[in-house]
Amino acid sequence: MAHPAPATDPANLEGRVVAGRYRLSDVLGRGGFGSVYTGHDSASGEAVAVKVFSLAVGPGGEAVLA
Repeated sequence: MAHPAPATDPANLEGRVVAGRYRLSDVLGRGGFGSVYTGHDSASGEAVAVKVFSLAVGPGGEAVLA
């Protein structure tokens, strides 16, 4: 199972490859926790959906869900 691709700016990921194998295409939707993209799995050749969680920096400098 692939892990979500962390990002600080999920609005700017179209065309990028995440986790070394998933090329992101169009945004399917956005919500409070992040964005979902259509994508292509270069290892299997299948079409996929990839959820990218939005991150923010907490008061102690730690990454937290936005």
